[in-house]
Amino acid sequence: MSNRRLALVMCLVGFWASCAWGEIYTVPLDGLKGVYSSGDLGPWDKMIAVDMGLQFARIDSVALDVKGTTAPALERIWIFPGSPGEIGEVLWPFNFFIYSPDAPGKRGDAEVHYDGAFDIQVSFAPRFTPDWSFLKSGRAELQCQLEPPESAQIYAAQQIVPFLLGVENATLVIEGQAVPEPAEVLGVAAWGLMLISRRA
Repeated sequence: MSNRRLALVMCLVGFWASCAWGEIYTVPLDGLKGVYSSGDLGPWDKMIAVDMGLQFARIDSVALDVKGTTAPALERIWIFPGSPGEIGEVLWPFNFFIYSPDAPGKRGDAEVHYDGAFDIQVSFAPRFTPDWSFLKSGRAELQCQLEPPESAQIYAAQQIVPFLLGVENATLVIEGQAVPEPAEVLGVAAWGLMLISRRA
């Protein structure tokens, strides 16, 4: 094959890879299922490792499909010192984080506030990094964590009944383009070579 034909084939392969449409990749996160509690009925947080089994050429967005339910805490809050305190229901926010063992210090965040049953998709936002390139290796760590409400951070509070979060299902959703398999690249190269040969 002449150098000119080889260069044309390589240009075709590169153009195909750069113009490939984004696809949706989903990864079940069974390890995040379970009950989380601000008391003794479950953990405050849980972290799992995920190997997606592929590498990414680019990542456009990262989200989480999550289904579950929450039950508010019952707390006594002292707004003024010496007061008898007020008893009321308090919802705790819960956060999802995504990290990569290959890029310490970078992560994605998603905060959720929900009362009762939910079946939603939440989008991660990259933190300490402008994009999702730190996840291109296809390896990640996912964390679900309860966060004390603002009232507990400002006022003295006594928890009477703990907040509960039950995660029934969780799925990682990535939109982007995986690094093509060698067979795909060879197929495009063969098609390009055939096309060039016909035009010669």
